Amino acid sequence: PTFPITNLREGDEVYIQITGTYVKPKFSEGYSIDSTSTWKRKECISYDDRFPNRQPKGLSCYWINLKGSCTSLFKDYQGKIKDKIVFSDSSNGAKISYFIGNQEFLLGNSSSNNINILETKILVTKDLINHSSSFSIKAYPDEVSETTKTGFLGYASCAGSGQHHFNPNVSTNSQSISNTRTYSYIVTVRVKYLE
Repeated sequence: PTFPITNLREGDEVYIQITGTYVKPKFSEGYSIDSTSTWKRKECISYDDRFPNRQPKGLSCYWINLKGSCTSLFKDYQGKIKDKIVFSDSSNGAKISYFIGNQEFLLGNSSSNNINILETKILVTKDLINHSSSFSIKAYPDEVSETTKTGFLGYASCAGSGQHHFNPNVSTNSQSISNTRTYSYIVTVRVKYLE
């Protein structure tokens, strides 16, 4: 947002207070599911071994059904959560600056009474009034471009994996979810005029 300062005088004080919320995806802790895996193995017997006098010579093959233990790893997507921004915590806040003309200034510190409030004071000077007719505020949220894989993550161990007709007998569907956060801010500006 942009705020005019043409009606201010030297010595006036501008107080800025910002609160905010963010929305981010929520994921479960990783967990495992045990199942019985199945697969097939091909067995072949030579005619020469079983029937020495049989013609033509060759092999007799068949499939054997096998099974074993399987432990698969999973993580669930649990929707989105909304929370207040803690401005003293750089991991869930954002860099917020104010601009006077083309000059950029970092906007204050979190309130000593409330970590969810960012506040600062601007003393109006003659140079400030001469330099620009307004000031503006801009937020630079942390851009999180990574994704989190959900659903099936892989096997801790699984008998028969990679064999013919292998089946772990659990879902192996997975999906990658963006970790992007959405930020919302409320900006309050008040002026203390020089008497």
